[in-house]
Amino acid sequence: MDKQQCTILVLLDFSVAFDTVDHQILLDRLKDHFGITGIPLNWIKSYLSDRSQCVMVSSSRSNSNNLDCNVPQGSVLGPDFYGDFTAPVDNVTGAQITNHFYADDSQLYKHFNPNNHAAVEQAVTDIEKAVSDVKSWMNSNLLKLNDDKTEVLIIGSKQQLKKVSIPSLTIGDASIKPTKCVRNIGAIFDANMSFVKHIDNICNISWYHLRNIRHIRKYLTPKATEVLVHAFISSKLDNLNSLLYGLPMSQLKRLQRVQNSAAKLITVNSKYDHVTPILKRLHWLPILQRIEFKILLLTYKAIHGLAPEYIANLLHIKEGHPRTRSSESHNFVVPSTKCKTFGDRCFSVAAPKLWNSLPCDIKLSVSLDIFKQKLKTHLCKMAYKS
Repeated sequence: MDKQQCTILVLLDFSVAFDTVDHQILLDRLKDHFGITGIPLNWIKSYLSDRSQCVMVSSSRSNSNNLDCNVPQGSVLGPDFYGDFTAPVDNVTGAQITNHFYADDSQLYKHFNPNNHAAVEQAVTDIEKAVSDVKSWMNSNLLKLNDDKTEVLIIGSKQQLKKVSIPSLTIGDASIKPTKCVRNIGAIFDANMSFVKHIDNICNISWYHLRNIRHIRKYLTPKATEVLVHAFISSKLDNLNSLLYGLPMSQLKRLQRVQNSAAKLITVNSKYDHVTPILKRLHWLPILQRIEFKILLLTYKAIHGLAPEYIANLLHIKEGHPRTRSSESHNFVVPSTKCKTFGDRCFSVAAPKLWNSLPCDIKLSVSLDIFKQKLKTHLCKMAYKS
């Protein structure tokens, strides 16, 4: 969007993906694709084999059926095995299409110039071909793509989207019309990446739980109330909050009002009481600082090999003399952007800016726990310095 481009995003939907992973194909893939042989492969084979399932209704129980396919979805290894099983898909989509897979959440996307009609048509053709190739690969590996449940979103600025007309995409046997927003691994993406719908969803759920907790507040201790608030409110405010960096304060204030109400509910303060002393007493970071905390935490993990490679690749150490303070503190290059509304919100831009502004002693923390402790103290001082 910062480069005045648009993007076609396709979210693929697979039928009971974890339940249709063929054990023998998986074992062959682990051996041929990943080089797992001998005792480790036998361990995995033993883990997968001799599994059965049945159905029980009241006191009636069906006969057990042996499972030649299926990786347990609720297990630790299940998503890993599914990722290993579908690893070749990365080569199926082709160099023209970018893909991102997280367990059975699969997405394909392609950027294009909305000012070039031929580029728009080519993008649609490339996406449709990539989906067709993925579907063929899935069929040959005993997986099924749900054509009619696949979702399409065209992303771009309002000005650029006005130049684009894509009535539908052909996905298998279905004709899929672009939608206004999609749920992508818990986040609600809209066409302008404004996250208004996402914040609406967080606020609606949070206010619902706050009302329920308020009804029983007189029966709860402050500690018990805080546990409920963290379970039902704080977890929603913190989940995926790094995506909200750089949004207008009018949107973030909506989340801040939720946090303020939660804090006053714990301490039994009036809604008219000033909230800053309450947040400070609870040692809570305001919404903006919580977002910055998440981004800086991801940055520290990327530096020390604790984050996914695709995140670490977005950061580039600033080159300098080996003895300079800059190199010792791991300062990063801040990429130039054209539009603050879009470009400055990128992780590759936001992370270096926030990281470079940190004191050296925080950046040089020897462990993750020490870094988190120092970072929270620093952000608290910045938030409550007035």
